[in-house]
Amino acid sequence: MGDDMATKINFYNHVKELDRTMRGMQRILYVGTNCDMLKAPTLCSKSWRCIYTASRSVNFPDAFSLEDRQVRQITTKDAYDAAVAVSVLDHGNPMIIQFNGTQDACDGTEDFKAALIRNKNRRELQETLAKILKANLMVELVVVGYDPYNRDEISPEDLAVILADVGGDGPHASFYGVDPEQENHKYIREMEAAGMITVFSQDLGAAWEKLSLPALNEDAPGDVIPEAEDLKYTVYVNGEPKILSRQICNDFARYAMVLTAKEMSYSPIPRMMQPDYFYKFLRNSPNVPQWYGYVRRNGFAVQRAFEDELYKVAKNGLEENFETPIVLAGQTSTGKSIALTALAYRFFQERKYPVLFSNNDKYGVKFGSLDEDVGRALDNILKQIRDLGGRALVILDWSVYNIQRTDLIRRISDSCVNRGHNALFVVSAMRAENCGKRYRVIEAPEKLSENEKRNFKEIIIEKGSLRRNRVEHWMQDHSEEPGLLSMLYQLIYELRPQLEHGLRKEITNALKETGERVRGIKCSAQEEKLTHPLTEIARQLIKAGFVAPPAEDNPESLNEWHEAQKEEVIKSLQTFAEDLAIASLHKLRMPMTLAMKLLNIPDGVNCTAYVNAIFDAPWMYSVMDDERLSPGEYYVSFRSPTDARIYLNSIRLDAQSDQLEVVARIIGAIGEYQGTYYMEEIRFLERLVRVVGPNSEDPDVSDGWVRRCCSIDPDNQALGISSDWSPRYSPGAPKIIEALDRLRKKGIVEPQLIAQEITYIRECFATRDILSDSNDFLKNQNGALRDKIHWLEYAIQIAREVLEMVNYNDERSIGWQENLIDAIAVESIFSELRLEKFYESAEEQGLKIKRSVQLLSFEERRDKLLEIINAQPENSYPYTAFLDVFLYPYENENVAVDDQMLTCLADVLPVVDSAEFAVPAVEENEYYQNRRYRFFKVFDRVFSQTNRAEEYFQDLLKKGSPVGIYMKARAILRSAGVDYTQELTGSKAKVACKEALAILEDPQYASIVENHAASQYVRLHLIWLIYNTKPIFAQERQTTRMSNDSWKLLKRICDGFINNFYETQMNSLYMATACYIAALSCAQMGDYQGAVRFWNQVEETDIYASWRQKTWHILSDPDGNPLVFNGTFNYPRLTERRIYVREMRMNVLYRSLQAINKSSTSGDAPDLCVGTSFRGFNVSAIKRHEEGRCHHGV
Repeated sequence: MGDDMATKINFYNHVKELDRTMRGMQRILYVGTNCDMLKAPTLCSKSWRCIYTASRSVNFPDAFSLEDRQVRQITTKDAYDAAVAVSVLDHGNPMIIQFNGTQDACDGTEDFKAALIRNKNRRELQETLAKILKANLMVELVVVGYDPYNRDEISPEDLAVILADVGGDGPHASFYGVDPEQENHKYIREMEAAGMITVFSQDLGAAWEKLSLPALNEDAPGDVIPEAEDLKYTVYVNGEPKILSRQICNDFARYAMVLTAKEMSYSPIPRMMQPDYFYKFLRNSPNVPQWYGYVRRNGFAVQRAFEDELYKVAKNGLEENFETPIVLAGQTSTGKSIALTALAYRFFQERKYPVLFSNNDKYGVKFGSLDEDVGRALDNILKQIRDLGGRALVILDWSVYNIQRTDLIRRISDSCVNRGHNALFVVSAMRAENCGKRYRVIEAPEKLSENEKRNFKEIIIEKGSLRRNRVEHWMQDHSEEPGLLSMLYQLIYELRPQLEHGLRKEITNALKETGERVRGIKCSAQEEKLTHPLTEIARQLIKAGFVAPPAEDNPESLNEWHEAQKEEVIKSLQTFAEDLAIASLHKLRMPMTLAMKLLNIPDGVNCTAYVNAIFDAPWMYSVMDDERLSPGEYYVSFRSPTDARIYLNSIRLDAQSDQLEVVARIIGAIGEYQGTYYMEEIRFLERLVRVVGPNSEDPDVSDGWVRRCCSIDPDNQALGISSDWSPRYSPGAPKIIEALDRLRKKGIVEPQLIAQEITYIRECFATRDILSDSNDFLKNQNGALRDKIHWLEYAIQIAREVLEMVNYNDERSIGWQENLIDAIAVESIFSELRLEKFYESAEEQGLKIKRSVQLLSFEERRDKLLEIINAQPENSYPYTAFLDVFLYPYENENVAVDDQMLTCLADVLPVVDSAEFAVPAVEENEYYQNRRYRFFKVFDRVFSQTNRAEEYFQDLLKKGSPVGIYMKARAILRSAGVDYTQELTGSKAKVACKEALAILEDPQYASIVENHAASQYVRLHLIWLIYNTKPIFAQERQTTRMSNDSWKLLKRICDGFINNFYETQMNSLYMATACYIAALSCAQMGDYQGAVRFWNQVEETDIYASWRQKTWHILSDPDGNPLVFNGTFNYPRLTERRIYVREMRMNVLYRSLQAINKSSTSGDAPDLCVGTSFRGFNVSAIKRHEEGRCHHGV
């Protein structure tokens, strides 16, 4: 195009105007031979009235077919005449006129007459273009991909004649993507000079892709169109494209996925290619989102009935600004991953809410912590989305085993809400019972409905290109399959057996080819000058005298040694494929350094040659220091877990016990040398050992540990195991124990591995619940009891060695995490309880057992577990152990009740109360619930004998013990069914509360009770209940109905509590609540600075994580109405998300501008209410507060 034309036409403005007028103008598209429409989906989606093309592709119309637009394919003049009789220029049902016919009509086999007919059709169809343009003067012709030198096109001369006959003013055709050579064609040049056409060198399809996606800077030069690179960072906010920071996007992409315009740019797949892509979709969906499968024209996903409900709940949550996380709960193979991916795709297509997606739970725990890179990445991207005015949908396809046990998702969600981010979390989980208001649960049933089965069948037939009768027969045989994915796997195995055979053949051939490449590796000149490093096997062979070490000064010897090492690597290839398959089956990526150890690749100058020869195989997926997504990371895996599953099945390595043996082999590859990636290897091993063991979150694996037993492997006789004893999953499980034992003996002492080792020993040779053993289990059949005692003693000794290293500040313990050390201590106590029972059973059976372990006393176990509970108040494991420590000696009904038992009961009860009241993650754990139920059975048994119980109380009072008062008050409450975590209802309950409170406040006991933390804690809650009837933390944003005198009384109790008990061991269980109520009391009485001082005394670790984020109370008058405050932004030195509240004379946090009914940070904000949390004050509009209470059913 000439310079004059370039200055007259601003391409950017031209394309914008073209886009704006597409529906109003009548435009015909001409697609030449030099254009790939699959790369221009936006252009194809426009409202063309008719499309002419030189393309012969049978599938060409697919690119233009939309959900609300059906196209008419025209290849003959007769078909054109029939179509014109209905409509000519119809954007809802346009004709696609392929004037050259289709490929199957001109494949070189047609005879002379057929060629004449086709050429006649070609001329007649080309002539129709002239008729349409001449009959409709307002029609414009848009030409893309035209090549004037290609004989398949309408010739330039014919085009000139057509356009010359149109008449009228100005050009009626625009040519795009014309290069200088094409522009120099005689007729193109002359038509342009005559003003008949406008020529652009830019590609319209590419320009439209750029224009329709990112938000363009209106101040940019007119001829600038954003680079395609920007599409990688473009999201939609309320229909408008917004470009995120590249750095922020790239940082977050290391851990999860941002659904950007570039990421989601997929077009329909041609029909002939759909079967291959369909099976690829089935194979890879459980591991990596296959976005192309959700394009409506492709439609590879089976939509389940619950997906519409999931969408409606998420849509409503986003539009109403709800914060409650949504949980899609269902067992493995219910289609959760496909459903969540479909949900993400659906919301992205709506272009209203930015979508973040993660299907890798590797970083799950770190997402909620600002101290971790992962947490910072999430924080930064949500902050930018918020600043752009958006609300993010965060989808976490992590399949959390038990959503209540970890409560991880709620913590992450609350953490984000507390930072002012506007986001809704949707997560997958296997179990989500009794979630209350903390989660909105959508169930994914295992069984398919009849309608789902029909849809499933039709998709298999259509997309899988399979015969209907065969599919219907297969569906009938598998009609009772429990899950969607299990049916898909059966489909792969049975209807496409070539996939399994092909994969095994592919890997087998690849291993042979890899072996040949390894043999071809040459010893480098630099390597010949160095002393060649020896592998672990080589050292052992030299030490045993089987081979001689290579001579540095003997090149021939070095070459021989080099050849031997290559053969060693080649022999390891097959077992390495098995090792990698086991890891990949569980979605674990193996560190490259560990993979090299398993392959016996020597450390040396030639190491890179081995890596290039082996890890470039197509059946593997390897990452080596990807600068953008995984800087500094080196790992390898199978292409997908499905590939790993199919391969293991094909080589008959699908039994759990066999897989455990492979895991033991992987553990054995760790050597004494601790390289740069040593901790990556340790973390990988810990996850692998855990995921195949008794602590696995996969119920199919963990349940197997409870139910399965196999015969012992004779090779493990040296471990001291009786030949008749059958541990779980043997011989694999004992070999894992043996492998972990060898690691320690090599000097590799890592607490996360030791915790797993102790768990394996206890679960392999005993069971977790020591209180429900059968008599047969405790009998010494064929020496089994001796074996159990031996192994438990061994486990306890391992634990104590590690704990002593910490106590004596052994240099090897530097950097160990306290929670791992605590986990080992809890495991040790569990093992001790089990061992103590075995000791007693052995004595009853008259067995002479030499005790090699000195057991801890009740007090030592109690104190240690209380210390751990204080450090980890949200971990249910030490609570369960704590109750077991009490139940073991006292659950037996024949045990006499005495002062010691009552004192122990009084020690345990406050811990149970605190967990029930403030730690839902513990309270809802099924193991803890079981122990709690049994604990209260003991409690009820003790106090069912009223006269005897009264004697206990009096005896304790004589000794000056407050335990008697405390236990009597608790017995009164329990007998009346009073639970101060629930609303107080009924006159009997109210009378019981007043009676219990009267005992605690009796002047004659004042000197005893005032120094007893548990008694004061109960007193505090009873006073609150009597005044408010609802518990302190009954629900979020609750108002109160208390007078100033009542607040003074509460404040006085809290002051006494804080002054008397602040330094005691139980402070974390009680102190946070006392400080909170003291702060709330101060605020209600107008002492806002005093409230802040109390809040500053609360450590973050003192209270359950999600409770820190919640706004529990609204400052209220005695009638329960919110107090009215007024804020302003017209105040100096306001920090982010702070507004100055005049009545309080301080800057106060607000969650978002919408929460205070503002659109900008300027001016006043009237009619605010003030809420309180464990972090301090926050404000919201009273109107918003009332709406929120309505939404939550308040």
